[in-house]
Amino acid sequence: MSRGMEAFKIWAPQESIWITWAKPVLFQGITGEPKNIDLPTVPWAGSLETDMMVIIDMPGKTGVLEGLGLTRYGYRPVPLYNGAPTMYPMGSIVDTTEIVTALLDGEVILKEAYNLKAESPPAFLLDSNRMCRRSTVQENLYDNRWSIFMQDMPSAQFLKDKGIRKIVLSADVVEIDIGDILKEYYDAGIKVFLSDDTSAKLEELFPEKPSFFDRIKGWLFGDERATRPRWHRRRNSRPVYRPRTYYSGYGGAKSYGGSYVRLG
Repeated sequence: MSRGMEAFKIWAPQESIWITWAKPVLFQGITGEPKNIDLPTVPWAGSLETDMMVIIDMPGKTGVLEGLGLTRYGYRPVPLYNGAPTMYPMGSIVDTTEIVTALLDGEVILKEAYNLKAESPPAFLLDSNRMCRRSTVQENLYDNRWSIFMQDMPSAQFLKDKGIRKIVLSADVVEIDIGDILKEYYDAGIKVFLSDDTSAKLEELFPEKPSFFDRIKGWLFGDERATRPRWHRRRNSRPVYRPRTYYSGYGGAKSYGGSYVRLG
């Protein structure tokens, strides 16, 4: 068995009901042995309920560490990273090096997470850099950008059958692909919440259908986001703006971004 497959089986054990959706792609880049890491504190985790699943859409290793932090609360992190590992020596558009390292080091945590069961609720892990929205991309880089579709996630009916009635999104911005998926869940009667590090509370989100003029603008100027639903904290309110906290390293230290980000 390859080292990568050995690590994947630790992240996605055969008995887990979420194994169908775990992606083995990035595990191809795993070599060596794991190092001990300190889990970050997840301030909003205390607001989680037994009928909630989590989607963590954060950049780089931040999502992996946050997912591992949720193991304390009985959540099983499920890697959905579907882009190829960073290629050397040519390099790749999306740098996955630190994600691969965090997945390797996460073995130690998962082996000791005795509270995780076959039907433990999931925390799906995504890399918010997956679509690389930079205006320019260096030539001669391997294009490993990717996006997520509804078929990459459990159906709303499957979630309901497993007792999931609410979804918590931990993200800086609702990307186009995850926004479409959340809209399908919302239309099926599953509520959507946003995590908030500053208050340690969960805020319910509501989708708003884009206006006719937004759709026209999207078609005319090729702005795909203008044709997608926007997510708001309250019905008929402005899109959400808020600062975001990042985990800066394995020690759990935090740094606070100085800018506000738009959700939706």
